[in-house]
Amino acid sequence: MHAPLSSTADRLERGRFSDWRLALKSILGFWFFYALTIVARAFLGSDPVTILSNKLFTIAAGIVVTGLVYAAIVLLSGKGSVRKQAIIAALVSFAGGWPWPGS
Repeated sequence: MHAPLSSTADRLERGRFSDWRLALKSILGFWFFYALTIVARAFLGSDPVTILSNKLFTIAAGIVVTGLVYAAIVLLSGKGSVRKQAIIAALVSFAGGWPWPGS
């Protein structure tokens, strides 16, 4: 039985985007849960179809922006620490959310 790859050197040998499957599952899982909460709230109102159609763009754009945040973390942090990754994530998230109104 092989030991799990846990050291930084082992992770770097696997490739930059080696964890893309986990990232994709996490991103889609988060936005799926968000969509479920939107559906539940929409059916509490008087016009659920309009509410749902208005939020479809938000969900689709959110998936894209979250994927870009993941890509930026991987590409810009390189061999960096978790601290560097967190700083990059904060800056890119702020930049990605800047054009969106507070909806």
